[in-house]
Amino acid sequence: MKKKNLRDDIRNGTSLLEIIDENIDVHAEIYANRFYVGKDRTKSEIIKIVIDDLNIQLKNMILMKFKVKPATLKATYGSNRIGTIHASFEELKNLFGEPHDRTKEGKWQSADGKVRVEWAFLIKGKADMLFTIYDYKSHHPLDQIKQWSLGGKNDKVKDSLSLLLLVE
Repeated sequence: MKKKNLRDDIRNGTSLLEIIDENIDVHAEIYANRFYVGKDRTKSEIIKIVIDDLNIQLKNMILMKFKVKPATLKATYGSNRIGTIHASFEELKNLFGEPHDRTKEGKWQSADGKVRVEWAFLIKGKADMLFTIYDYKSHHPLDQIKQWSLGGKNDKVKDSLSLLLLVE
């Protein structure tokens, strides 16, 4: 059984639940036959592997479609909150990599201490669009945050990201 391509499945209108269900079988066979001979994997372990793989494929799709590049601190000047993203810290890390640690001394340090972590990117195009994702005034442990602030300089980026993330 061959692993399917997420992009083709989405283009063909396959639901996410169908994709996960099909990929569980694929991964179960792949891992049983190649990588984990003699080791039994529970369904929940296989589901986690499938979700991690889908996150990697989704990240690659975002980077290819939108030509997402890391933004400089200077590029973030003048941005403000334009929305909210519903995701876990782990999901955002899987999608965008490690955030800037705004608590450490250095150029990304938060001047007022209201932000602990922040992702900052530019979507390259005719007019580059900045977006930032950050934990404004949250005192919860990062792994417990499920709602993040979305920053930018206009609502166009919000519309673009709403197709890929749970943006309000």
